[in-house]
Amino acid sequence: MNAASASRQDAQAPAPLCPACGAPVVSIDTSVEVKYRVHYAITAQDLEVICEQVGDSGWDEETTAECDACGWHGTVGDLLAGR
Repeated sequence: MNAASASRQDAQAPAPLCPACGAPVVSIDTSVEVKYRVHYAITAQDLEVICEQVGDSGWDEETTAECDACGWHGTVGDLLAGR
């Protein structure tokens, strides 16, 4: 391996993210609103979805985050602190 390929590998390596163990992947808990248009289907005798609209989702610094590797719990703000 030459210096150029080593440099490319370093640039592609995931950065540590978990403040406790340095794992590069964490989970962020968020939700999304879905609106359904329905009608009553006589043949099925149940509600049938005829249209659905998915709203935006996102997170801010107060959104809950956790590390599956070590069990750390905190916020997105904790993940971004010092970056």
